[in-house]
Amino acid sequence: MTKTGFSLLPAGVAAMPFGEKFVLWAMRVWADAEHTQRDPHNMLCNGFKLAGAASAYPSLDSVMTVLQGASPHCVGVRLPPAADVSVGEQRVLGAIAALQNGGGQAAVDRYLGCWLPPAALRLIFGPLVSLTASLAQAGLFIRPRTGMDHEDTQAGPNYTDDRRKLGHVYPDDRRKLGHVYPDDRRKLGHVYPDDRRKLGHVYPDDRRKLGHVYPDDRRKLGHVYPDDRRKLGHVYTDDRRKLGHVRPGRTVH
Repeated sequence: MTKTGFSLLPAGVAAMPFGEKFVLWAMRVWADAEHTQRDPHNMLCNGFKLAGAASAYPSLDSVMTVLQGASPHCVGVRLPPAADVSVGEQRVLGAIAALQNGGGQAAVDRYLGCWLPPAALRLIFGPLVSLTASLAQAGLFIRPRTGMDHEDTQAGPNYTDDRRKLGHVYPDDRRKLGHVYPDDRRKLGHVYPDDRRKLGHVYPDDRRKLGHVYPDDRRKLGHVYPDDRRKLGHVYTDDRRKLGHVRPGRTVH
């Protein structure tokens, strides 16, 4: 249920003060580049320099990297031209505002805990603190958002029932968790029969190519069999008569 005093102020970009508009613009340019594959580095660097918060850009990049990596479809950062503000964008602004007003990890968890798992919440806290400090030094302040605890169902989806976060392993996750499917065994070093020849296993048909001499090859390599001796000039007894050899006791006429 929605809590009393729930506020998404302001609902439109036009009504925002400059600090909130600037942070929202930077978030949207970064997120849009992920879809268009364009490098936003120069644009964002120049934008933060002009806003007097050049040191804040690396922190924003880290914050957006964690948000995109941990929850790419839930945060809902919109394209730069959008005139309204999404709930996800309000939550990020609310987390920054809470830190600017002395909040800590619990405050960040309260705003972003509906989308980010505990590990991502811990990972995002440091860059978010650095971003908040840099914005404050440049005079860019974010107004607090109220009534946005992560249990609020209207503020965004609640993923406490998500089986993946609760440890349920879906088939698509098994490979990531180390489950080896048959198609992966070759990549992991399993040698199938067809691979043995490539790995140096010598099959009988390969021995001839590797220099193994079979009986049928010996003649080609110069081995002389009895039937070949006649061709090479060896004279057998039956051939001597043909060559004029005279047996003892016989007279040649």
